[in-house]
Amino acid sequence: MARRPERRLRDPVLGTTRPYDAGELSTHDFWSGLLNGQLTAPPGSALLDALRSTDADMWTHTDEAVVQVLQAAHATGLRMVLLSNAPHPLADALDRTTWCNTLISKTLYSARLGVNKPDPRTYEAALMAAGWPHPDNTLFVDDRLENCAAAAQLGMQTLLFRGSSQTLATRLPQLVPAAGVRRN
Repeated sequence: MARRPERRLRDPVLGTTRPYDAGELSTHDFWSGLLNGQLTAPPGSALLDALRSTDADMWTHTDEAVVQVLQAAHATGLRMVLLSNAPHPLADALDRTTWCNTLISKTLYSARLGVNKPDPRTYEAALMAAGWPHPDNTLFVDDRLENCAAAAQLGMQTLLFRGSSQTLATRLPQLVPAAGVRRN
C-alpha cells in the first residue's frame, strides 16, 4: 500500500488531477497545464519523464507495516481488489510492484475505467471484479472521506484509512471467513 505523499506536496496538485486520473488528459497535457506555461515539457522530454517518474515514485512508496497486514490477510484467502484514482503512468507503475502482483486479485484504475471515485460506477466495477454479490460483505478502505461515504451508500463497510496498520489489521480479519466472501 502506498504511503500518502506529504500534504505540502500533495494538496496544490490534488485538486487538478481528476481529468488526468480519469484518463482524459495525456501526461504531457497534465504536466504542461500544471506548470502553467512557466516551463515547457514537450512530449518525450527529459522534464516530462522526470515529472512522470517522480509522481509514480511518490505514490508507489510502500509502508512495510501495511504490506505485512495485507500479506496476513492474503494468507487467509481474503480476496483483495485495488481501486485507485490513478492516471495511466501510475497505474502501470503500481501494476509492476511486487505487492500488487502477489497480494491483489484485480487492479482497477480510474484512467482505465474512465471515471474517478467517488462515482458509483467505480465501486460497482470493483464489486464485479471481486465477484462479491453482497456489498455488505466488502470492506472498502480509502484515505478520503468522500470516497468512503460513496462506498457506504452502496452498502459497503468502510474504513477511513490514515496510515494506521494496526487499525487495518483489526478490520480485515472481520471479513475472514465472512459469509459470501469468495476466496482466491
